[in-house]
Parts: sequence; structure tokens; C-alpha cells
Amino acid sequence: MKLLNIKKNLRKYPYVTSAFFSAQDGSEYTINNQLVRWVKDGELIRLKKGLYTLNNEDRGVGLSQMLIANILYYPSYVSLEYALSYYGMIPEGVFQTTSVTPKKTKDFTNKFGGFIYKNVAKELFFGYERTKDENDADILIATPEKALLDLFYLRTPANMKIELSYFEENLRLQNLEIIDPKKMKKMAKKFKMSKIGKIVDGLLKCRDELS
Repeated sequence: MKLLNIKKNLRKYPYVTSAFFSAQDGSEYTINNQLVRWVKDGELIRLKKGLYTLNNEDRGVGLSQMLIANILYYPSYVSLEYALSYYGMIPEGVFQTTSVTPKKTKDFTNKFGGFIYKNVAKELFFGYERTKDENDADILIATPEKALLDLFYLRTPANMKIELSYFEENLRLQNLEIIDPKKMKKMAKKFKMSKIGKIVDGLLKCRDELS
């Protein structure tokens, strides 16, 4: 495989699988050795085993954190703290991309950062939508309501006292005017957990003070 030809063909793709390289001339052994060398030299970035992208200087299209999160571990959608930060519902930036999956909990780390996947039951894998990232690529992300519900489900201890200070100081929630109360209550019922219902009721009572 010639690097210049590979770069020319790769520039138009945000990422490729190892099958792209297997279709090139050369034995599997030779191709694997070249991939290792190109990653070491910074020509390619290894997202995970079998998944690659060109370095940022040579790639002709953008590659967002959320798109990477979607493709690293499927099925999954971006949720929890990263989604809340995206919607402006927490004040701070989030440095690890958080997602939800019906598969087992898993973490990945590559040149683009850390990617965390939290397990939920299959029946709770809902409440996400397809939208466009900053590069006009399709990505899956929780709605604002579901990002909060996932957070309550996965992060809130059962004995936590639900009051304004919890939402304001512990979770640092803000800009809750984007939440649809009816939609959130309907989603909360699918969890079939009294804890979730109590947290949602408490949140909606405090909503005006957190907006």
C-alpha cells in the first residue's frame, strides 16, 4: 500500500474500518505492519481495534466526539453529563464523552479522549434522537429529558434527599426551561421505579428556580 494513495482515498471519510485496508494490495501480515507503522508515525489515528481515521491535518472532513462515541460501541447514544453539557443544562465542559448502551459497561481511550458507556436494561434504551453534529454528520443523542433521566437512574443514590440543593449544588443543573414536563413524566413511567418518579416530581417543583 502506498501512503499517498491511501491518504487521497481516505480524506473524504471521517473514519474507516480495517476492511478498507484489507481491500488494498498486500498480504494481511504486510498490511497490519504498515498500519502499525502509520499509527506510530502519526499518519493514522487508531480509534479502537479495526477502526481508523486520518490525522487531523490530512483528513478532509471533521470528526466530532459524539460521532466517535456512536461508532466505537454500538448500539449506544450520547447521554448523561456530555449530553447535558451539550444542551447547556450544566455549566461546565465535560472532558469524557458519556453514552448509554444496552450492552455491558465499557470504556475506550484514544487520541480524541475518553469514551464511557454505561449499561441500561434494553427496555430503558429509548429517548434518543438522530440529529446533526457540527460537521453535518448523523449522530444519536438523548433528548434533554432522557439525558436527565439516565443521570438520575445511574448516578443518584437511592437514599439521596431530593431537594433544591441536590439539583443546584450536586448536579449543578441550569436552563431547565427546555424540559417538557409532560414528556419527562411519560418517559419516567417507563422506568417503573419510585425513585425516578420522586426525583422527577422534585425536579419539576424546583424547575423555575433552576432556569
